[in-house]
Amino acid sequence: MPAKLEPIATIERNRVTDGKFPILIDWSGLIVSAGEAELTSDVDRAIEVAQQMAARNGASTTQQQQLRAALAQVQAAGNSLLDRLPRDLFFPRNNGFADRRPITLPDGRSGVFEVIYSVTSQPLSGLLDRAERQVVTRIGDTEQISSEHWELRAI
Repeated sequence: MPAKLEPIATIERNRVTDGKFPILIDWSGLIVSAGEAELTSDVDRAIEVAQQMAARNGASTTQQQQLRAALAQVQAAGNSLLDRLPRDLFFPRNNGFADRRPITLPDGRSGVFEVIYSVTSQPLSGLLDRAERQVVTRIGDTEQISSEHWELRAI
């Protein structure tokens, strides 16, 4: 990762998603409700840091406004996809899903924000075995991929 992106990486490393819990589950094992995954302050801080970086790098006022608009669009696309836990998280009923949202930047470039969720369940119980969420952001010729996975294990 480029050193100049370290301030944003630090925000991501320190991000806490504990607010998602507790999760309310109905009698059939489906998620009925959950808390917020992201603290609004974390997202706001990341946007603020990106804007400060643009200002330090000599971006004009117009470019900074365009960046703010682009970040808001990426944030909106990302939040709607990333906050979504599958209702059948603990007792998967299928192998996952993929969802894509187009992104259009102020400079006319376009891209895609995509979340790919895959899951396997334990053969005998039907409980979650392993789940993976992959997030892909494509803008022009660039692509950024991140992923996380969960496993449900008896202790």
